[in-house]
Amino acid sequence: AAVTTPTLIVHSEQYWRCPIYQADRYFHALLRQGVTSEFLRFPGECHELTRAGTPKHREARFQAIIEWHDRFLR
Repeated sequence: AAVTTPTLIVHSEQYWRCPIYQADRYFHALLRQGVTSEFLRFPGECHELTRAGTPKHREARFQAIIEWHDRFLR
């Protein structure tokens, strides 16, 4: 099935279960399909970003999600 929902991809660069190149490929596939998409990547972070990431990255992630919801879920 084709994706049509606006998509925010949030990815930590050192999350090895899903290497960053896979998220990047997905992001570009969405763009090719004309899906409104953004790719937010966090250098130096791993799977634990939400609990143990640097404060500035945790805040940036949270703010990006709030802004995304404000744009597409109101």
